[in-house]
Amino acid sequence: MNRLATTCLLALLAAGGACKKDEVSTPTATPEDVASLGDGAAEAGPTDPPQDPDPPELRAAFEAYLRGDPEAAVAALDPVLGTWEGDGRIRARAMGHALLALARAEDVVEQAEPHARAASEEAAKLHDPEVTAHARLAEGVFALGVEHFDDAVAALEAAASAEAPAELRALAQILLGQARIGRAYGPGGGSKLLHPEDLDAARAAYEAALALADGTPTAALLEGRAHEGLAAVAKYKGEHEALCEHAAKASERLAAAEATERLREGPRLLAEAGRCEGAGG
Repeated sequence: MNRLATTCLLALLAAGGACKKDEVSTPTATPEDVASLGDGAAEAGPTDPPQDPDPPELRAAFEAYLRGDPEAAVAALDPVLGTWEGDGRIRARAMGHALLALARAEDVVEQAEPHARAASEEAAKLHDPEVTAHARLAEGVFALGVEHFDDAVAALEAAASAEAPAELRALAQILLGQARIGRAYGPGGGSKLLHPEDLDAARAAYEAALALADGTPTAALLEGRAHEGLAAVAKYKGEHEALCEHAAKASERLAAAEATERLREGPRLLAEAGRCEGAGG
């Protein structure tokens, strides 16, 4: 099993390196498998078929995922995704599969792959940059989970730079920060820093996420996640004051947004690792 957005940084705390996969599960995807997910990117062409309004389940799933409740995200989408048929629901199907990829990857990354692939295939039928951003986000999460960090960085950079809502691009930057940290230490979660420049790039991604999150409906959740990432970067760089500052801000923002306990655990562990004032109390 391989937890990602809510727990990926927790593995870093214990090992001092990149996210580690539990020994129970060994992803078998090859680099070619990961790279092929994005083969269906749409090019400018004929007018797209008219799309129905986005079903409310998409928003419910997105907010549940950000809140650290992937099970609720799955519960929102699983019963209805198969009923979204026809050309008018291409956008809904693509985004639904992308969000399911994010939610499934929290626990078993292999379960994210078919949804990431479906999101890419559906997105290729439209010329909608928001839909394409969802597909790239799903591809990036799967690549991150199987520790193909170069592919993850490429997909998440594409999502972060797309013409999409600010909160979606903020999430892409947060996941990009995780991918950069993973690449800094390499597959397997070793303690040796291989690419220190990726820690600087991770910091830039988290700072970009903060700027994008400001004023969005999910600002507190996105800011909490971004501050957690900044605290992790500070830990690896040996910056005690910054670690404690960002861990405290992460805890405050996530508590204000009523995030789940497992999402709030990351900043708490960072603060304990840094022996910050008030940590563990």
